[in-house]
Amino acid sequence: MDVAIRSLPAQPTACIRIHTTPDHIAKAFNAALPKVAARVAQVGGVIAGPPYSRYYAYGPDGIDMEVGVPVAAPISLDGEVEPAELPAVEAAVAIHEGSYDHLGATYDLVERWIADHGHEGTEGMWELYLTDPRAQPDPSTWRTQIVWPLKH
Repeated sequence: MDVAIRSLPAQPTACIRIHTTPDHIAKAFNAALPKVAARVAQVGGVIAGPPYSRYYAYGPDGIDMEVGVPVAAPISLDGEVEPAELPAVEAAVAIHEGSYDHLGATYDLVERWIADHGHEGTEGMWELYLTDPRAQPDPSTWRTQIVWPLKH
């Protein structure tokens, strides 16, 4: 697996903030994403990339995350679906290939790479789901981009 440091620009998004547990991430994601996409379409927004999950806190007893989509331009939203932004950052970026069940191992490798290269990661990492499991149901073909922001 290759890890690289990339400078990423800010990206406007639309999302739902979720508090869940590790065993309910998939269910929460699958419930939230259609709501986000529908709301973006309803207000005339344009989805500008693959869906994502951003993690603010992750522990065995609870996860604070957002599920969303990048949008072409900031949009006005209210209610459960909110406007947000993936921040402009320097980040360690890697591609996980395979089932989501093994993402933890890829995060461990990225974390070790960050430390081995003299960097320090911050909170708020995110995943971009480059493969649509509905279009490609074989988990061995799934690609997920992991973005781990670095401290300056």
